[in-house]
Amino acid sequence: MTDLGLWKGLHYEHLNGDNEGFASVRVVLNEILNAHRALTTTTALLFEAALDVPADVLMRLQTKYNLQTARKNKETISWMENIRRAAAVL
Repeated sequence: MTDLGLWKGLHYEHLNGDNEGFASVRVVLNEILNAHRALTTTTALLFEAALDVPADVLMRLQTKYNLQTARKNKETISWMENIRRAAAVL
């Protein structure tokens, strides 16, 4: 697909009536793909409608990424170790 605005024949002019709507869609898509913005349920549903990719599949990918990121966070690791120690006492 050469034009991100062409989702199943949907041209950017149909998104918001002007180029600004297309530009904002491109910005959001770029931020999601570059891990600068999380995928929301609404965006996943829009992708499902446009690309025939099930929203639940996209959301599972986002959840998996969130978990991997959290597991690498030093504060989260420390917190989890404290919880494991406390739970072992029980």
